[in-house]
Amino acid sequence: MEALLASDAFRDIAHTATVARGRVWEVLASLVEEKSVDLIVVGTHGRRGLKKLVLGSTAEQVFRLARCPVLTVGPRTTNADMAQASVAPVLFATDFSFGSRHALPYALSLARANHSRLILLHAVAPIMRFVTAAVDTEPVNMEITAELTAEALASARQQMSQLISAEMKQESEPEVIVECGTPAETILRIAASKQAGLIVMGAHRASLHLVASHVPWATASAVVCEAPCPVLTVRS
Repeated sequence: MEALLASDAFRDIAHTATVARGRVWEVLASLVEEKSVDLIVVGTHGRRGLKKLVLGSTAEQVFRLARCPVLTVGPRTTNADMAQASVAPVLFATDFSFGSRHALPYALSLARANHSRLILLHAVAPIMRFVTAAVDTEPVNMEITAELTAEALASARQQMSQLISAEMKQESEPEVIVECGTPAETILRIAASKQAGLIVMGAHRASLHLVASHVPWATASAVVCEAPCPVLTVRS
């Protein structure tokens, strides 16, 4: 910690340092409460699949349980210079949930403060997942028909238009993207193609610590692990 604080990164920045013993989230939660923290910044190893199921993810535990926004920097983040230049666009990914709507003001504020273009994105999943009543059967995946897909896309575009306020249009009308595809894959692809400097999205709260750190298939988890830029998650 002493070596870290002696680096040039902390020059002219007021700071304090804490080294504590204990489980990461328990120590961090206490510190957040004590210091009235407004933002947590954390790195992640980007564990996926079986490795994550066994070892868990501290970063996901943090952004699923923290009351304040969490900025996560994953191992695939490659655009640090672009983010510092304050010109890369801010990508706001929404599923229209309460948590997602709660994250929108942060995306707007950060885009405004950095004079960045704002991109709004929603992905319509091409497959619906049904859980049968029988206990011993697996969930069934069913592809959505072309007609249902068209209806879902039209509905999503209408919901997107409702998110865009008159104030947003007056400043700089955001780019709106509505596509059919797996949410995580679509978010990552658009972030890469648009060279986003930041992804902002909502994160569903976990009810159990173990669940928060051992669910490898959630959208936010996949995006944080694979994103080419930092990801700001705001819990519902």
